[in-house]
Amino acid sequence: MVAPYNGLVTEALADKGSLVSPGQMVGTIINNQHFELEAAASIEVVSKLKVGDQIKFQSNEIEGDWIGTVIRINEIVDTKTQNIPIYFDIKGPNLKAGMYLEGVFMGISYGNVFTIPSSILTRDDKVLLLKDGVIIGKPVELVEFMQDSILVRGLSNQDLLIANQFSVPVEGLKLSM
Repeated sequence: MVAPYNGLVTEALADKGSLVSPGQMVGTIINNQHFELEAAASIEVVSKLKVGDQIKFQSNEIEGDWIGTVIRINEIVDTKTQNIPIYFDIKGPNLKAGMYLEGVFMGISYGNVFTIPSSILTRDDKVLLLKDGVIIGKPVELVEFMQDSILVRGLSNQDLLIANQFSVPVEGLKLSM
């Protein structure tokens, strides 16, 4: 049997000259020129994408940009992440099987949002801020989750967020400055 592309053998499950049964897997061959990348995106982002759209990808490990083309979009939401898997065809120099890439999608613009560290969000979707020397909890609307931060609505430029971790930041606690 001949693969329809030049590639690499990543797993061999049969030795040269051994007897192979019909349907038995003999190994895995990957195309090291074309890769299929699976990414997960929010329902809002997926609603703006269609098959054939292109996204720019980058790596934190090596220099370079690669263009991925959407080849299919899953119809089912992942219940654990509430994201939808999207599959891209991506090729280019220096790509390796198993690499992590980060995609940049410029199709959505948000108004009146702030980026906050995800660590300062409370369990009931509030942030703690200092107002007149007193800690208060302010509810925020979660717009989009990113790697270590969250886009939120409901804050103003005058809000003094408490981002430092100290013993017990509790609503109503007075602080002296």
